[in-house]
Amino acid sequence: MTAISDLAVRPAEGPNTFQCTLPTCRGDYLIQISWPLSWKSSRGPENSSPDTHVPILYVLDGNAYFFTATDVARRLEFVFRKEIIIVGIGYPTSHAIYDKRRLSDFTPSSSKPSKPPLGRDGQPLEGVEYGGAEQFLKALLTEIAPYVEDNIFQGLKFNRHSRYLFGHSFGGLFTLYSLFTRPDFFGAHLAASPSIWFQDCEIVHKQEKDFLSKDVIGRTMTQDSWSVEELQTQPADLRLIMTFGSLEENPEKRHNEASEDYQRRLVLSQAKGMRRNTLAMANRLRASGKFRDVSVGELAGEDHGSAAIETRTLAWRMYICSH
Repeated sequence: MTAISDLAVRPAEGPNTFQCTLPTCRGDYLIQISWPLSWKSSRGPENSSPDTHVPILYVLDGNAYFFTATDVARRLEFVFRKEIIIVGIGYPTSHAIYDKRRLSDFTPSSSKPSKPPLGRDGQPLEGVEYGGAEQFLKALLTEIAPYVEDNIFQGLKFNRHSRYLFGHSFGGLFTLYSLFTRPDFFGAHLAASPSIWFQDCEIVHKQEKDFLSKDVIGRTMTQDSWSVEELQTQPADLRLIMTFGSLEENPEKRHNEASEDYQRRLVLSQAKGMRRNTLAMANRLRASGKFRDVSVGELAGEDHGSAAIETRTLAWRMYICSH
């Protein structure tokens, strides 16, 4: 009998998962992928045909949310027989769940001077870059997605109706940016607690305004250059789900939190207007006639951090999108 002290110890891993560090025009990204447990040796369902379409969910901040999304996807498979591929897009770091590169990747460029967000201490965040959303979107659509879809899942087909994008906070802001600038790539956009407030809500006055003003929208990308092409999207063919925590705009005082610290946090939260901005945007987009569905969920008792991992809501998002 092998002694416990002699057992080999290695990092934990789950079945039907894969990860690699992928070099792109925006630097290296940690790509983590999971697929249904019912798929055996091949990365595809049994008796699949060349026309088989399987839902695929791209998850921003993969370091933080890939395993949560995978767990929920597998529960859906067990309970509802729903199959979905999860692709986490993160950063090759082992000491934190967030990397400062996300602040550049997920934020649109601005014609105005950069206005650093305030940190938890109420002071501006210095030493970070912003405004790289356009370049990150190019990397996602021309390098990351093709690598996953054309190399890892060669026997399957994907199109905008089977692709979904999830992001939280600044990732939610990028999700909206993708929706407004490339509505032809993802069929559903899942924006959790989106940072609409960034740069004085410039995404509302710029990208959303441009999106709503055009009947013909869309662009095509190539690896080395951008080309502009008019692309007619199907009317009422887009789906958007936005969520936020009920405590995001009006947080509760924490146990043993100093009154001055709570007051500073309250002022900062109210200035960001998570509930106000999200509901206002949802109303405008519903009225546009461009969407099949715009859903908003207010998560009772959740704050900015916990709203991202409220698994019941995440399961609901996945279940709705997999129909």
